[in-house]
Amino acid sequence: MLNKITAFTKTHQMLDQRPSAVNGLTYSQLQQWWDSSPEELRVALNSLVDALSATTGASEIGATVAGLSGSTVQALLESLSTLMVKSTGDQTIAGTKTFSASPVVPTPTAANQATTKGYVDSSIGSVVLGQIPDDTLTNAKLSSDVKVGSLAELNTTAKASVIAAINELVAGKVALSSGSGTIPTTGWVANTGDYAFKLDLAVAGILATDYVMVNLANDSIDVAQDAELSPNITEYAGGITFFCKTIPALSIPFTWKGLR
Repeated sequence: MLNKITAFTKTHQMLDQRPSAVNGLTYSQLQQWWDSSPEELRVALNSLVDALSATTGASEIGATVAGLSGSTVQALLESLSTLMVKSTGDQTIAGTKTFSASPVVPTPTAANQATTKGYVDSSIGSVVLGQIPDDTLTNAKLSSDVKVGSLAELNTTAKASVIAAINELVAGKVALSSGSGTIPTTGWVANTGDYAFKLDLAVAGILATDYVMVNLANDSIDVAQDAELSPNITEYAGGITFFCKTIPALSIPFTWKGLR
């Protein structure tokens, strides 16, 4: 700890106004008396230099900084070191940090590590069509946020699922078929429920799991309305089942498209 000089040991005022034979000083003693104050000052100054030059010198200098704890330079430096982002070692950083430039990160080796655009581009670019064998990606293996399900049951507002369904169509993963036919006035049989009659009409190539859309010929709309033809149909292997409340008076041409 540094000590103040509150007073010099020997001053001129302590000397007699006149030399005395009793307590008078010799010439040598007088020199030492006069030189004592500068000497005390030299010793104190050197002590100050030694204290500040030592490794603990920062603890001898008082200071305060808003936001930091401590009342010496040493304590403030130690407080500041806990707030610094260090170049080595593990640290936990709280809050949102915004970078003015993208940070440079190494190639990731773990699932929770950051990666670069170049690494992602390279990884995606190395995938070659056909590397994944057909039928190896089943619905059960896909996570819930990317499952599409059958197009007949597709009901989603998730953009990713809609895009996946479109891409599936474009890639030919969903077969598209079409054709035409005629709903006859014969072959209808009794049915239970609101629609009293049904007709199993053979249509080659249709599976029970297909989703079939039927469009009636414009000229036959009135005939279908008179027969109260149901807008709902049922697909079965090799055909389509139609329903009506009254057997049509005339044949009804139609076209169909099927999704598989």
